[in-house]
Amino acid sequence: MSALPPAARPEDVLARAVGDAVQVLDGQLRRAGAADVPNAPGLYAIWADGAVTEQLGIGSQGRAAPIYIGKAERSLRDRDLRAHFGVDGAKVRSGSSTLRRSLSALLADELELRPVPRGKTASDASKGFSLHPEDEGRLSTWMQDRLELATWALPVGLGIRLGDVESRVIRHWDPPLNIVHAPTSRTALRAARAALRFRAHDTIP
Repeated sequence: MSALPPAARPEDVLARAVGDAVQVLDGQLRRAGAADVPNAPGLYAIWADGAVTEQLGIGSQGRAAPIYIGKAERSLRDRDLRAHFGVDGAKVRSGSSTLRRSLSALLADELELRPVPRGKTASDASKGFSLHPEDEGRLSTWMQDRLELATWALPVGLGIRLGDVESRVIRHWDPPLNIVHAPTSRTALRAARAALRFRAHDTIP
């Protein structure tokens, strides 16, 4: 991002940051595992081609498109490569990743993913679900083979909230796996996630 003029209005700073984030996230793709993912706060975009979006049942656009936008308040490298994609042997838990839970819900039958509860009792149903440890690796491999990643590091000293940039970028693209801030309905995705959550909690005695 270019240097901002002095005394710029916060709304103008935010608008320029959103424009810069959209441009960068749209022009720089890399495979998960790339060493140059910044160890800094910022936004990330998960991209997929038309064949993958069709496989997921979220529509085939015939070209690569962002399917999920998220933010890393501390480190894009830790949030994306480790917590989402599980690269370099990182231990992942889908219960801590909205992206992975959505993908799990859409790929459960195809990849034979077994949901498990995050809580230990029936009253913990609101805590959602995770995956059987053996199945986490299968989902990670699918993601690493088929998805691409773009990142935008938040410039230092802007004085704006990363979450405000994130919400506007989500509204710009309306990625099909984003639920919060999405300008259109996510009824089918919510239902798929709920179904897997119920399956997970059916295992609680």
